[in-house]
Formats: sequence, C-alpha cells, structure tokens
Amino acid sequence: MNNNKVLFLHIPKTAGTFINYVLNNENINFICNYKNFNHKLIKDMYVNNYNFSFTFFRCPIERFKSAYFYSIENISKNEIQPEWLPIYNKFKQYNLNNFNDLCNLLLLDSSIVLSLSDSFKPQIDWIIDDNNKIIVNKIYNINSDSFWNDFNIDKSKYNKLNINVSKKENVYLSQNVINKLKEVYKRDFDIYNNIL
Repeated sequence: MNNNKVLFLHIPKTAGTFINYVLNNENINFICNYKNFNHKLIKDMYVNNYNFSFTFFRCPIERFKSAYFYSIENISKNEIQPEWLPIYNKFKQYNLNNFNDLCNLLLLDSSIVLSLSDSFKPQIDWIIDDNNKIIVNKIYNINSDSFWNDFNIDKSKYNKLNINVSKKENVYLSQNVINKLKEVYKRDFDIYNNIL
C-alpha cells in the first residue's frame, strides 16, 4: 500500500491528527482533507483519482463527548482563534455552559447541536456523495488491527502516542440522551457496529 496513491478522508474527532502523524512518519504517499482542502472538493474531485481511499469512524457517543470538550477547550482560551469565534458565539447564544446544557439542547432540538461545528455533524455525512453512496474504499476503527495490517505498520511503535489530547471528564449520560444520540446518529452507529 505504501507506493499507492492514498486518500485519507479525515472526519473530525476520529483520531485523524494521530493517523496523519502515523502516515507521515511511515512515509506513506497520501493526501488528507484535514485543514488543507475543502471537504466538498475532496469528495467531488479527488476520490476517483486515488487507488485507495479510507476514513476512520469512532463510537458516536464517545465522539459526541469529545466534540464538546474539544470545543470548550478551544473557546475557553484567553485568545480565541478566529476560526473558533462562530462556535464560541453559538455556545453563548444557546447558553451551553456545561455538558448537561448540551445534552438538554440535544433533547430539545438536535438540529441546533448538529450545526454547532463540524465535529458534531454525523460521520456518515463526510463520506457520502449526493446519491447517498459511500465514497471511500474502507472504513476503519482505531481500536481494530485492520488499518495497521493493511498498511503494514507496526502498531506497537504508536501504542502510547496520543497526538491531540483534549481534556476529558467523566460525564453521565441519561438513557434519554443515549437514546437520542442513537436516533440522531443512527447511520453512524450502524456503520460503527459493522466495523468493530
């Protein structure tokens, strides 16, 4: 796989920064949409020009929690980066002061939560075309060995490495919130459960 043209479609909050690091470190010829390319441009123009395209999916509940804490971490800095200002304004507009506020908003109007930032959008939205067809050749789970085997990479070199560490807290999710997450992210759960 190392000599093939590889496209990595990075979905926010699915270990993409880590995978970018691994691929670069292993000198794998790849292109990634993260921060460098418009996502729609990648889907429309690049997917068919690569021998192999892939992405990673994460447990939707864990990703939801991670998206919240990653957002809070970035909008709580003394100097907010310009790209975070719209997200900061939305958090203020909807009075999202803690994780419970986010969960309550999810139960009230999930469409608002999905619009907060790219990190809250369903993972499936990143990898389907206008005909609702999945456009990547393979979907991996970071906890599976299949990525490491397919790319012939020694996983043990990276076992203790976590490139993008957001503050994590133990948070309680009520059954109502879990059920709502399963409803809102149904297709993500379907795919994630099939790649475990």
